[in-house]
Amino acid sequence: MTDTMLMIEQLQTKSAFQDDLIMTLNDRVSVQEKEIQVLNIQLAHLVKKMKSLELSSQPDDHDGMQLPPHY
Repeated sequence: MTDTMLMIEQLQTKSAFQDDLIMTLNDRVSVQEKEIQVLNIQLAHLVKKMKSLELSSQPDDHDGMQLPPHY
């Protein structure tokens, strides 16, 4: 086999390896993108719940049942 043929074969081997690696990385990025979307939804729900809890824990000034400031 000539040097040129050997170089072509090596380049084809490298190209095939790189193609496989790119496909593997693309698949992993797709999975991570879906995971990030789920995490963003969960975060939005947690923020909403925290805001709801903050609002519900604030004392109501209009109920007439407040303790004096010294308590």
